[in-house]
Amino acid sequence: MVKFDYRSKKANYKEDDVFDTLNIDIEVGITNSDSDMFYVIKNINVTEREFKSRVLRDIGNEMISEIRRLEFNKTHSTLRKSWSAFYALKEIIDIVRGLIPKEYKAYFRGQGGDWELKPTLYRDGPAGYSDKFRGQYDKIYESIAHKFPHEIEYISSSGSEERASNLAVLQHYGLGTPLVDITENPFIALLFMTNNYKYIEDHPSPKLDVFFVREDGNNNLFQEVRSNDTNLRITVQKGAFLNFEKLDDDLMDGEHKLDRISVNLKYTSDSYDNNLLPDGQDEDDKNNPEIALTTAVRDIDSKLRTFNYLRSDLFPDFYKYLEMIKQKYSDGDEPSMNKPWYKFSNEPQSTGE
Repeated sequence: MVKFDYRSKKANYKEDDVFDTLNIDIEVGITNSDSDMFYVIKNINVTEREFKSRVLRDIGNEMISEIRRLEFNKTHSTLRKSWSAFYALKEIIDIVRGLIPKEYKAYFRGQGGDWELKPTLYRDGPAGYSDKFRGQYDKIYESIAHKFPHEIEYISSSGSEERASNLAVLQHYGLGTPLVDITENPFIALLFMTNNYKYIEDHPSPKLDVFFVREDGNNNLFQEVRSNDTNLRITVQKGAFLNFEKLDDDLMDGEHKLDRISVNLKYTSDSYDNNLLPDGQDEDDKNNPEIALTTAVRDIDSKLRTFNYLRSDLFPDFYKYLEMIKQKYSDGDEPSMNKPWYKFSNEPQSTGE
């Protein structure tokens, strides 16, 4: 039986001790055209500092200089008072790829909010798990493998590729694991960001994380796993994982940090201009972060669809495909993400895993 203390690791894990992060904030405010209120990019904010991790120590300040030269505030049309959020993100991705050392490869992760990066197994609350579950995790995993031997195999070797492949199957079906999904395709990561977005006041800012993986395989948390008939998504999503079973004391002491760039869509209360609001528009709407962030996310989703990145393609599995069909033809209002991005409404968004 593997001796891995998930409870202790979860209790001692601090994101800032493990990751050396270059934070890039795409700050969005609100503008208006006719009767529509929607987002505008006000600033791209990034702060120079000293980095401990290898890649950011070498290229971090050069990356900051390149980002600061972006002319994000150019007006492109009557409707568009700045760059779109999608193209701002794309330019940042291009800068990262242009500067990354040749022995490294970039992987990406999109989140619908600015919550702490951690696997589902480490999460608390109604959407998370209890310490009892974490304490009995391996017994539960082994019991599942005994009941469903054609679906999954119990592997006791902590941190191994074989164990991670089987844990990926559990995650595929919705059970918490020590794995965090990442992808080599930034647009798939953005699709996850928009697919999982719902404005939450405590964690309002959707984000795109970039991780740097050594091509020679000498990595810490990074884990590739083989795709199989049970988990087709790994291939479709160009997927890999951060495997938190590999999180050892050296990575948690704050002295041996891993490189990360975190690009956040953040609301700023600075209004774009002082134009009069349209008739019937409440002055409070000029300071509504939900409008700014939601229309920005919908615009990104709209651009992804233009380039044929579709939510339905993320989940090729039969049961997930049927869920998509059910949602598409449900007897109700048109899903809000299918409306023009600048037509704001606060209808609930669909979510993925």
